Amino acid sequence: MSIEINGVLGDDHIDTERLILKVVEDDNLTNYAVVDSQSTMFGRIPKKDRHIFWFPSREVKKGDTVVLYTKRGKPGFLDKDETRHVFYWNLDKGIWTSKNDSAILIRIMSWVSKKVI
Repeated sequence: MSIEINGVLGDDHIDTERLILKVVEDDNLTNYAVVDSQSTMFGRIPKKDRHIFWFPSREVKKGDTVVLYTKRGKPGFLDKDETRHVFYWNLDKGIWTSKNDSAILIRIMSWVSKKVI
């Protein structure tokens, strides 16, 4: 994958809770989604996923940092050079509150959607 998880900062403080990603190759964020889940004692991910965040289209370059805050806010940049991209999940409470919680980064290669009629 062109993007890696660099850290998950939780502890039930909505204002500081965030996921930090590092871009290792040029890519577009729309190819990625993050799911919050829980680890099992064997390191497997259970079938119960709680939230998903699918990144909007944004070109990122090798060496950039992507920060996804759990709290509410508006996407933008954390610096003038536009190398630290910031996004907000817009949730009202923390999701990484236990040592068993996990962030799963998924690279999406293709998808299909159909409207309900």
